[in-house]
Amino acid sequence: MPVNWKEKAVSFDKLYSKNTWESKIPYLGNALRGSITDRMERAHAFAGSFKGKKCIDLGCGVGRFALQAAELGAITYGYDVSEDAIRIAKERAAAVGLSNQCSFFQADITQVDFPDADIWFDLGCLQYIPDISQVLHNLQHVTSFFSSLPYRWHWLNIPRFVYRRMYQGSTFYTYTESNIRTLFSDFKDVNIYRDSLMYYITS
Repeated sequence: MPVNWKEKAVSFDKLYSKNTWESKIPYLGNALRGSITDRMERAHAFAGSFKGKKCIDLGCGVGRFALQAAELGAITYGYDVSEDAIRIAKERAAAVGLSNQCSFFQADITQVDFPDADIWFDLGCLQYIPDISQVLHNLQHVTSFFSSLPYRWHWLNIPRFVYRRMYQGSTFYTYTESNIRTLFSDFKDVNIYRDSLMYYITS
């Protein structure tokens, strides 16, 4: 995970609102916000009912998705490389009385032995890791998942590269369907579908 995300994880959450400089650039702001909110909505739809489920949230940031799942009845485990983001996530959980349902950990997810869970979620974290094979290996025991990875040949990768690499200081990695099938070959019943910029991978 790029060191840069230790600082960027907290500010990234602001993209869900319109209170960022990116929002002042109409197409860029709408595209960024639309992409991340679309992933979250798809993740909720895939999960169906969260009640009674144990969920892992990769790159949880300040806990937005993990807390939503907990509010709907899940037990959640959130992981992020940013110490500040994890501190805020814990504070938010405590503020709404969900500390008993949410566990947040500051960690490099390539090095984590993940707990037993019913489902894991990647709403955009894995695309910033050069080699995700070790993460997937450590998640093999969790057979249901929702992941999202960028489509390699989409034209928006050019402005995304400029924004992420040149301005944010971290790169992202793109994929073909063949790449994804190889990486997820140890999981059963893998479904892959693409909607514009992103592949969505589920099982």
